[in-house]
Amino acid sequence: MIIQVSLGADYLIYTQRFLKIVILKIIFFSFFSVSIGKTDDIWDFQKYRNPNQIEYTEEEQNLIRNANQMAYQLGLPGCNAIMAVEFKLYNDRYPKYKTLWNEDERLRRWRKHLVRDDTGWSSICPEAVLTNKIWSYEEDIRNDTAFYFCGRFSREAWSARERKIKADIEEYIDLAVWDRYFILTGFMINNENSTNNLINLNQDVEYFFRRLRKAIDPEDEEFRNIDHLIPKLSKDRIAFLDDAVKRSDYQAVVDTTPPCPAREDKFKKKKDL
Repeated sequence: MIIQVSLGADYLIYTQRFLKIVILKIIFFSFFSVSIGKTDDIWDFQKYRNPNQIEYTEEEQNLIRNANQMAYQLGLPGCNAIMAVEFKLYNDRYPKYKTLWNEDERLRRWRKHLVRDDTGWSSICPEAVLTNKIWSYEEDIRNDTAFYFCGRFSREAWSARERKIKADIEEYIDLAVWDRYFILTGFMINNENSTNNLINLNQDVEYFFRRLRKAIDPEDEEFRNIDHLIPKLSKDRIAFLDDAVKRSDYQAVVDTTPPCPAREDKFKKKKDL
């Protein structure tokens, strides 16, 4: 039985775009297979794989189904509920995994496994959950802080809140890079076009995302326009970026993008945050 994941009211703002990206992802993987080895050197997710939907027992399926239905009734995101159950089932299935790292780190590594190997009921959920979390930061982040993401971070994270934001954006990018950039390109450009204080891309980083999106989906008019960026970049930089697009080499762009433009930072010391 296939469970329809309830995303909840707070996901409606991006549901249509997200689903389009997921469809593109499925199409892409049907033509381009990716060989993925061990997730890390300590725990082999290929050996200890998360079950796919049909591999769960009937009892496990009922647990997942009930969690999703309960979330729907409460108006909560189904992805969060299903991931919580699946993560518990994974830890119960492989008790040794519970002895490794702390729970947050085990969860981060397991989420990466779901995305890389496209397994489990909630394989599309890690990116959806992180997207929602990052958007929620935008609602309450201080408008007068100079901490933001331009392709790199504008400064070190001072507060616990900023460290959490940084960790979530870094995990989001890590997942999206393995997911062939479908989610990442749309997310970054959507934020660039919004009244966003947290994400404000450098021009060369935005160019890279838009060119990469054009290579992935040539018909996507919304994301592929680069006319406003060409006059602002040198010919050498454009050539470098075009080459990075051919290799899908996001890291090369990040390593060479300029520092984030300076913003006035009212909060000069950690104690002010």
